Amino acid sequence: MKNKNKVIYEQSPWHEEHIEAIYPKLRDLLINDNSWHDFPRGGKGIAQYRIAKEGYFQAVFAKASDDLFNQLKAMSPLITSDDAEWTIWQGEDGYVITSVFTVTPGPFRNTAETAEWIYRHGLGFEPHSKGLQGVAYFSDIESGCLLDAVERLSWLEKTILGLNERLEQLSREFWADIRNASDHVVNALDNNIDQSEIIPVPNQYSTTTPKYREPA
Repeated sequence: MKNKNKVIYEQSPWHEEHIEAIYPKLRDLLINDNSWHDFPRGGKGIAQYRIAKEGYFQAVFAKASDDLFNQLKAMSPLITSDDAEWTIWQGEDGYVITSVFTVTPGPFRNTAETAEWIYRHGLGFEPHSKGLQGVAYFSDIESGCLLDAVERLSWLEKTILGLNERLEQLSREFWADIRNASDHVVNALDNNIDQSEIIPVPNQYSTTTPKYREPA
């Protein structure tokens, strides 16, 4: 993803023992009064939490306080049983939300086509250091609007999980085939090699065709 002013929003149903386990810095320091409080000092940026009267724990993290940070603080909790962390930023037209569970390899040749049709669901892809990251788009920092985006993003998380599982299976099968070809090379040498000697690569994917760079 490009360098944007991002805010991390976290929410969980309020259970004191669970929250203290997730946020050890808050152990024995939690203030349950429906107001926002600073996390204990440490690290860069700004971090605040609230135990909302609706029965939820909310936390907001950012490099600095800005409009998005304050809008999220002013928002009522999402009515959901999710215990999760999301990253939110302002896009060209509205807002964008993602999570760590939407990362997948790519882009591939069909990525642009997929992004085009998936946009009709208010979903898309953003560049990520590990490939691509799925996102959901929404228009307003308001609990109902954000909840809708979270639910669509949850669908995308499960979809990408399925994709990643299939890619992992394909990778295992592919490299198992290559390993078998490598073993055949070793067996063909009939152990007549020194352990320190580099063994020739299998014939699969070998080519005598020279590589050629296309002009940009």
